[in-house]
Amino acid sequence: MQCRKDSRYLCGKGTIHFWKNFAFEQEGHPYIRVTHDISIEDVLTIFTRDWKLTLPRIVLVIISSLTTWQEWGARRQLENFKEGLIKAANTTAMWILTNGINTGIAKEIGSRVNEELVQRLIMRCHRHPHTDFEKRPPLCLLGIVREDLLTCADKFEANKGTGTAKLQTCRRSARPRSRSSRSSARGAPAATRWFWSTSKRQIPVLVLQGSGGVADLLALAYNEIDRRGVTLWDPEFIETVLKPEISSRICQMFPKFRDNALSRNVFKDRIIECLRLACQTHDQMYFTVINIHHHRNNLFHLDDILLKAVFKSQMRRHQAHQIKKDLLLTLDWNCPQMAKTKVFSKDFAEQYQIDREDFEYALLRPKREEFLHIFLNRGFQIHKQFATMATGVLNLCYLDSTCNRKFISHPCCQKWLTNEFFGRISIRDITWGFFGVPLWLKVTLCAFTVFPMYIWVRFKNDPHQMEYFEDAGTKQVLQITPPRNHLSAMQSLAFFYRSCSKGDRYDTGVTAAQEGIFMHTDTPVYKMMNLMWTAPITKFWVYQLFYVLFLGTLSIAVLWPSCGNMVLDTVCVLWIFLIGFETIDRTYRLHHSNTNIPLGSKYVEVVLLMMFGTAYLWSRLLRFGMFEEPYNGRVLTCLCLLYFYYRQTLIYLPISPQLGPVLYTVKLMVFRDFANFMRMALLVILSGGIVLHAILYPDYPITVELFRRVFHKAWFSLFLTPITDLEDSDTSCPNAGVWPYVFAVLYFVHLKLILLTVLYALFSTTATDVEPESDAIWKFQRYELVMDFAMRRCLPPPLNAITYAWLAMHGLFALCVRTVRRKKGDTYFMVQDTTKGQKLSDRDYRYWKQKALEYSNSLESANVNTAEMQAEKYAKFPIRVTPASEAKMSNEDLCYGEQGGRERSA
Repeated sequence: MQCRKDSRYLCGKGTIHFWKNFAFEQEGHPYIRVTHDISIEDVLTIFTRDWKLTLPRIVLVIISSLTTWQEWGARRQLENFKEGLIKAANTTAMWILTNGINTGIAKEIGSRVNEELVQRLIMRCHRHPHTDFEKRPPLCLLGIVREDLLTCADKFEANKGTGTAKLQTCRRSARPRSRSSRSSARGAPAATRWFWSTSKRQIPVLVLQGSGGVADLLALAYNEIDRRGVTLWDPEFIETVLKPEISSRICQMFPKFRDNALSRNVFKDRIIECLRLACQTHDQMYFTVINIHHHRNNLFHLDDILLKAVFKSQMRRHQAHQIKKDLLLTLDWNCPQMAKTKVFSKDFAEQYQIDREDFEYALLRPKREEFLHIFLNRGFQIHKQFATMATGVLNLCYLDSTCNRKFISHPCCQKWLTNEFFGRISIRDITWGFFGVPLWLKVTLCAFTVFPMYIWVRFKNDPHQMEYFEDAGTKQVLQITPPRNHLSAMQSLAFFYRSCSKGDRYDTGVTAAQEGIFMHTDTPVYKMMNLMWTAPITKFWVYQLFYVLFLGTLSIAVLWPSCGNMVLDTVCVLWIFLIGFETIDRTYRLHHSNTNIPLGSKYVEVVLLMMFGTAYLWSRLLRFGMFEEPYNGRVLTCLCLLYFYYRQTLIYLPISPQLGPVLYTVKLMVFRDFANFMRMALLVILSGGIVLHAILYPDYPITVELFRRVFHKAWFSLFLTPITDLEDSDTSCPNAGVWPYVFAVLYFVHLKLILLTVLYALFSTTATDVEPESDAIWKFQRYELVMDFAMRRCLPPPLNAITYAWLAMHGLFALCVRTVRRKKGDTYFMVQDTTKGQKLSDRDYRYWKQKALEYSNSLESANVNTAEMQAEKYAKFPIRVTPASEAKMSNEDLCYGEQGGRERSA
């Protein structure tokens, strides 16, 4: 035993090595040896600073006899008590204090704690089948023992200080708030001094009736008083009935008091005084008796019993602070029934509102589903409390990866994307009998005319408004919009989450007779046109309409015979360059609005558009160099036509829920499966073409025509089966015989039956593998398409020339104004748009700045409250190292510890 002394109250501290399995343990266990008048603050400092213990939520002091211990009547009751104690310790941070002697209940508890620590160590093994075990609070067992009660292993080791008492500790994190409760099991007569001191300090006491000793005497006295009313203290009943009965029981249980009337009377009076102090009022009682032989009192649920004792000792106050504190305690101990019967029963009018912290705490802790059900039944609204939190999670997920397919494919994001695609308009689905107008035609007619907007289009103040209703009498649009509170586009996702089950943005189809044809609105016509043309869905269909017109014009220009038509070629060249300028403008704006979006494909698209536009200009209009021959220019225009047709499939097909997923599958089939197939088939095709031509025409001269015939025969064998050369003909003169048939059959079997079957198998495997994630991939492509059209200008090519002309005139006018003001000498400061380059507008920025300031202030106040509560805990910490009433019996105490409860030598 190593020992050192730091203060006059601290007689010694160090580590103890116990004798176990015929040897001393290598791992030492900490202990302290203190005087009776040491302050609790000094002991607590040693616990927290030297032993690295953290403050618990509940301190349980178990008081039991040292000399009169006997086995419990039923072994199952003792096992239930130990299991219930471990169960309670596994749910919350708790300190268990015993007498530290290796006998009686302290030995049983120490052995069970040791088993639990070993079990926890086994669960941490990576080979354990249940590696995802629940993280449990620290298991801390403390022992406080008087020095005169220590016994040594033998007389020769007495000076070595090898005792049998233990202090068992497990150092982990604990919550800062602590409560105290004392449990009595077969206590000795000297334990009444503890109960008397505990009652004066108003600490709850739990007595296990049936465990023998002082516990049964206390239970007997309490039951007799409780029958007549705890608060009705009758002195006559106490003197004439209760005291004689207690005296007779004392003589039966403790024979040494039979001949000592003075000690017996002091013992008896102290029991009565303990009950009087503990049961002064009916609203606040510090004494609880549990009959362990009763069928309703199962000690396996010791956590519920301890909580009942704690709640019984509290004042019946209905303040929200007390309810919240009790609720957190039941949450920590995972006792939902106690929360219903003991916590929420105080709130008769249901004025206490479950806040976000309570719900979040129950949500994050495992096996707290019943608490969540209780909170929801009491009217807790998840969307109201967690809107900001959900928005923060979505923002973090989006910033983490803008290509997160799972994030974009979530129904919440898709709902937001649908509303973003429709903008601030909603298309009504009105049918006339069996006839209906398709969506693209409605959007196109409303974009170029005004009258159809009064039939099919509704306008809103918020682009993310989810539902619309009309009053049957007035036909006025009732806009149900969530309180914005300066919500940004990403923040509205939290509102969509609770509205996803209400249908899509495209209104449910109704007949014209049911809803009416015309919709009355006070919105001006110019504003209606502005809202209509700025909606991404309008841009999509208008762009597609003009792109189809462009493809038709380009097709006619390519098919035009001879040198082509100068007017058509000029129109096509201008159209191509306007498409290129629109792509450059869109890419530039997209880069400045969000730097996280990948723009590699946009850059390639810009280069191809400019290259095809320049090549078309050189080949069909300027005609110089190699393009002086019209045929070369026609070849180039055919390549240009193919590019623009294929570009249409990549731009407009992803919006379709049917063709979008298929498009990605076809892409993989072409660029991955067919490429792998050609790597295998190329050797067979080349060898087969050369062998067949060589065996059929052995005397054919080596010319360019030879290579053309070999390539034609080999490559087109993928699509045809040319066997005409195997037949004798005067024009071709093939070499007929057996060997040409052998080589031809070998080539066609290998190519047609084997390799093509492998190609079909590759296609089938790709379709099967991509099918689970094809929907998410399509939804991500749809997201890119919607964001792309949201950034586009209202007018499509070639009408965007008007937009660029207006922007150029506006820029020249602003330049002229600045020049004139500079010449006049006026002090002119440019008002910069602070919203450019930022994700928040000025209003949103001021709002979130205010919220950040409020959050910072709340954190500072919380830190101040935490410091005050910590100081209060240190001042009122309920653990007693040595009771003051025992100063005469013990001058020095020994307190020491080890990791886990282990067997000790007696």
